[in-house]
Amino acid sequence: MKKGPIRLLCIISFLSLLVFARAAETRTVKVGAFDDYPLIFMDSDKTAKGLYVDLLSEIGKKENIEFQYVFGTWQDGLDRIKSGEVNLLTDVAWTEERSAYMDYGKNSLLTFWGELYTLESSDIKGILDITGKKIGALKGDIFNKNFQDLLVKFSVTCRMVEFDSYEDVFRAIGEKKIDAGVAAGSFKRNEQKKYGVKSTGFVFSPLDVFFTAPKGTETELLFLLDTYLILWKHQDNSAFDQARQKWLYNSGSASVGIPPWLKNTLLAAAVLIALAFIFIVLLNLQVRMMTRKIRQREKAQRESEKILKEIVDTIPLAIHLTKGLAQVSEYINPTMEKLFGYSIEDIPNVAQWWPLAYPDAAYRDQIAQEWTARVRRAIETQSPIEPMETIVTCKDGMKKNISWGYVTMGEKNYSFGLDLTERKAAEDKIRTLLAEKELTLQEVHHRIKNNMTTIKGLLSLQISGEENASVLSSLEAAERRVQSLIVLYDRLYCTDNYRELSLKDYLQPLAEEVVHSFSSSTKVKIVTEIDDCVMNAQQLTPIGIIVNELLGNIMKYSFGDSENAIIHVSAFAKNSGVRIEVSLNCISFPENSIVGKNADFGMQLVGKLLEQLRGTMRIERGNGTSFILEIEGS
Repeated sequence: MKKGPIRLLCIISFLSLLVFARAAETRTVKVGAFDDYPLIFMDSDKTAKGLYVDLLSEIGKKENIEFQYVFGTWQDGLDRIKSGEVNLLTDVAWTEERSAYMDYGKNSLLTFWGELYTLESSDIKGILDITGKKIGALKGDIFNKNFQDLLVKFSVTCRMVEFDSYEDVFRAIGEKKIDAGVAAGSFKRNEQKKYGVKSTGFVFSPLDVFFTAPKGTETELLFLLDTYLILWKHQDNSAFDQARQKWLYNSGSASVGIPPWLKNTLLAAAVLIALAFIFIVLLNLQVRMMTRKIRQREKAQRESEKILKEIVDTIPLAIHLTKGLAQVSEYINPTMEKLFGYSIEDIPNVAQWWPLAYPDAAYRDQIAQEWTARVRRAIETQSPIEPMETIVTCKDGMKKNISWGYVTMGEKNYSFGLDLTERKAAEDKIRTLLAEKELTLQEVHHRIKNNMTTIKGLLSLQISGEENASVLSSLEAAERRVQSLIVLYDRLYCTDNYRELSLKDYLQPLAEEVVHSFSSSTKVKIVTEIDDCVMNAQQLTPIGIIVNELLGNIMKYSFGDSENAIIHVSAFAKNSGVRIEVSLNCISFPENSIVGKNADFGMQLVGKLLEQLRGTMRIERGNGTSFILEIEGS
């Protein structure tokens, strides 16, 4: 069979595998297993054998993986995949229930069906003959479930007995503990003879079986197994074909009995002539069938090659095919010719490509050294090359950023490049715009802070010349409100993030500055206990004004001649919001200054800001007064 379409198919498969890097150390994968001869079973020497073991062993050699088999019952395997005790399970049919806790491979291993087995001497021939009988089945098996569904549909009543393995089902039939048993159609004639059982001929529920893994944990492993299954199913005499031949066809095949020696010469001659005639007829039919298959295969191959050539010709990758140690150019696709301007005549081999693509000798030596090292690793490990970015000089002198990959197919090798020039230019541009934006934001914050400082200075001038006590109090309150905004902007301006700030970094210095701005601050001790939680600036602005007003009123109304006054400011995250408490330990507030129609402007402002924040405030009185604020998250 020609290998052209298969090799081209492999190219596309390997391109998608470039994102994976092979681990240097051996990886251990635990496989849940149960006795299911000839697919997987524990031999007399306590080692795992069977079709699936051969397949995984072949993959393990190539991918540096050690597969360890954890034996138990089929139900044990399902439980272990649920708990994550094993990484892989074989021979699993798809069900909606299982898909909730297992990921399935995309390519099936084999297709099986359920069969009803009984003793060779039994007269059971189908499902209608088992009414009132004892029927065995594997615990947790999909064929067990589907068979019981059939019993309901056919209105057949029997007693179902569950076992831990198909071997136990067959043994129970042979020992006449049950009348018949349900098992997958993978058991061969030697197993049936071992227990004296036969198939009734009643088959049902053909199902594809897959490799599976715990949900969301082994995506890369399943992808790797799928890749090998695809390759093997498109190759003649692959590891997959050899394993199937070994375990499903040769293993346990019935021997053909040889008749007694000829006693009658004429009869023997007649038999030989008949056999020769039949052989010739069958051979002629086989030749015709094979000829038809070869023609169909060649037609499909031509169509496949045409489709794959169209893909390679139009794919947005520059592809360069070389042959042999001399790396003679055999093909470059239109994308490469258009991208760089060079035809295959310009680059008859890789040696002539290097000085064209990299005219600077120092840069060329650097690229050549790194490329050669990566190609050598790819060939030695039979894995895709690590992508490599270079700057290629085109025929017209233009320079382009290219990400290169490499696939080795033995004598033939493929280099492929993706043009990153436009993406790189867009990234340079984006970084410039971001830098400009950062400078603009810094300038805006700086000007806002300067303007607020100017406003505060004007208020201070007005205060210094004001004699009216009521007006003076209002001006001082306004000055403190502006100061709270200056503190906020000062903190934001000193950070890299202009949208968010630590509540502690803002409230603690604000509280201390507000208290110390009053002449009575020498009589007051301020204690803060504030969480280091991050909030956005839109929330912090009204929170700062609220705390400013509360502290201002405390300092204005509450202390009198007290010498042991303590103000306590605490704040901590609660759910998605924040809880703030401002309290003092001495004389309580005048009632009419904080609630009701006579509340001063500052407390009215607190109420409006709390509405804006979707917050609440309650006042608790005892030896002093506590303001407790509950503010929802944004």
